[in-house]
Amino acid sequence: MVELKFCVAMVLFDPDWPSLCARLESLLEVCPKLILMDNTPTTNATSIPSAEVRQFLQTDRIQYQHLGSNLGICVAYNRAAQIAQSEGYQWMFTLDQDTLADADFIKSMLESSEAYEASTASTAYTANDVNVNFKDVGLFAPRLHLGDGLFQGQSADQHSAVPNYSEVEVVMSSGCLLSLKVFLTLNGFDEDFWLDGFDHEYCFHLKSAEFKRIMCEDVLLTHSLGATTKESRFFMRGHRHISNHSAWRRRLIARNRRLLWSKYPSEVQWIQTEKHQEKKEFFETLILEKSGLKKVWSILMGMRDFHQGRRGSPHFLEKGLD
Repeated sequence: MVELKFCVAMVLFDPDWPSLCARLESLLEVCPKLILMDNTPTTNATSIPSAEVRQFLQTDRIQYQHLGSNLGICVAYNRAAQIAQSEGYQWMFTLDQDTLADADFIKSMLESSEAYEASTASTAYTANDVNVNFKDVGLFAPRLHLGDGLFQGQSADQHSAVPNYSEVEVVMSSGCLLSLKVFLTLNGFDEDFWLDGFDHEYCFHLKSAEFKRIMCEDVLLTHSLGATTKESRFFMRGHRHISNHSAWRRRLIARNRRLLWSKYPSEVQWIQTEKHQEKKEFFETLILEKSGLKKVWSILMGMRDFHQGRRGSPHFLEKGLD
């Protein structure tokens, strides 16, 4: 069995340092290297690490970089991957501060990934090869628990019946274990996306290059999806899970959805599903969320942003707009 040489990359934005450091201490029990990329703007004085935190971050096994401004999650992960490769790592976990990952999760993912290699014999490994790589696997992903019975992929009541592994279309980046050789060959995450949709774009990029996206069905990871709540109205049957994204986030999601659809037009079934989901979110946002009218206007503005060719960092954030 191949023992993966791995590191962990985590992207930060205005973190709660005491809580974060406690999680980092747990990760250091099993991780040889933590690469922390901080997107918090320097103008946010309240997020500057204290002297005690800075001392904690100075350990040889932590590499902390403050990027000075919010460059987006794609830039942060891409820079982390370059650092990881330069230090000889072949695999990289992608985490963010909303992902409740600890040492046990890392160990479970490694054991599951290595077991997959052993069961499929899909490795191009030799004893002296510094580029250990499963020749047809681009990433391994956990099953994400999104709260309140919601799971990435199949529903919770189906979870115990699924096999140990499945090949999936798209996954969220949280908790994924990426092949750095594949990641850098494909030029990493597309920085046109800046935030939302970048992980789905990478999955389709992997698919087009004939690399698998393998979900480790027996590894669960809790991931927070913002301020998700359950809402209902007297004229509705049952409850709806509402993300409560801000207006600017709704605008970015609308733009990036169209960017993704335009890049992979052959994914007809998936695009149709996404369009149906967008219509559903449009009306739920209008009816169930606070400032719903403002948010659906932002969705329309996001559509306009796409058609005007706007990519990368949202221009409306740079202008201080919501």
